[in-house]
Amino acid sequence: MKTVFQKSPVKGFLFTIILPIAILWVNIPKVQPIGQEQSIVQDAGGQKIVSRIITLQTVLEEEVLNISPVHATSYSSITWSSTSNIKLDITLFDVGGHAVLSRQYPLKKGVNELLLTNLETLPAGVYFVKAFDGAHHGNGKLVINHIL
Repeated sequence: MKTVFQKSPVKGFLFTIILPIAILWVNIPKVQPIGQEQSIVQDAGGQKIVSRIITLQTVLEEEVLNISPVHATSYSSITWSSTSNIKLDITLFDVGGHAVLSRQYPLKKGVNELLLTNLETLPAGVYFVKAFDGAHHGNGKLVINHIL
C-alpha cells in the first residue's frame, strides 16, 4: 500500500511569503522623503511597471565626538565646534540603552571645550555618548573605570 501526501502550495505560499510581508508592511514607519522624487515607467512584456526613485537628503549632520580621555575615572572633556551661540545637549547611555546622565552646555561660536564631571557617581562600564545642538549630532563611547 502506497500513501501519497500532497501539499497545498497555496496555503504554504500564503502563510510563508504573503503573511510575513503583510505584517512587515503594516509595521513599517511612514517616512516623509526630503528631496526629489522621480517615477520611471518600464515596459516589461506588454505591462507597464512604474518605479519610484526617491533621493533623500540627510537632515542632521552626524559627527564622531572628540572625547578625551576615553578611559575616564571622574571627568572627561568633549570638544565641539559651533557656528553660533547655542546650547548642546549631551546624554550618556548605558549598554542597555538607558539614559543615565543628561546635561546641557551653553556654546559660544567657535571651538568649545566641555567638561563632563562627576563621572565617579556612575558605575564602571562602557557608555555611549550622544550630543545634539539642534543642527549637528555626534556619537561617541566613554569607558568609566574607577581603578586606574
